[in-house]
Amino acid sequence: MILIKVSDKVCWSGMRAFSNNRPGFTLIESLVVIGIAMFTILGSRFFGTLGGAIGFLVIPVIAAIWFLLVALMKEGIPQLPYCRNGHCCGYRDYELKRFGEEFNWVCKCGDCYTRCGRRFMQITDNNEKIPYKIWHSFRGWFPDEEKKGD
Repeated sequence: MILIKVSDKVCWSGMRAFSNNRPGFTLIESLVVIGIAMFTILGSRFFGTLGGAIGFLVIPVIAAIWFLLVALMKEGIPQLPYCRNGHCCGYRDYELKRFGEEFNWVCKCGDCYTRCGRRFMQITDNNEKIPYKIWHSFRGWFPDEEKKGD
């Protein structure tokens, strides 16, 4: 994964980052901590020390499964498809570069791409977006049949 400097206030996905310089927990963070404590106590009460250890791991395992399923449905694995030349695939073969206000993926072959939701579009020399691939949940990358770019 390629990260962009925090000082640019832009995260790796190209979205604007927000500053979170406050102390304390959010509601979600609080619920996760309470859930871990609850499963640990219940596990240890009914099944002893081993049950407590298993209960402690339940919330992180459920969260990992949830995030993996969301990634499979929305983002795709690999998150970036093969380039038009068929050589470059995934984060190891693409580099995130800034072009003015936009961040675009540039493969090792030199082609420039951008992600628009589930679409992966090639950017031509005159900044025209040409549909290339589209992600279908749990099935992978397929050719994008749309004729005009966004």
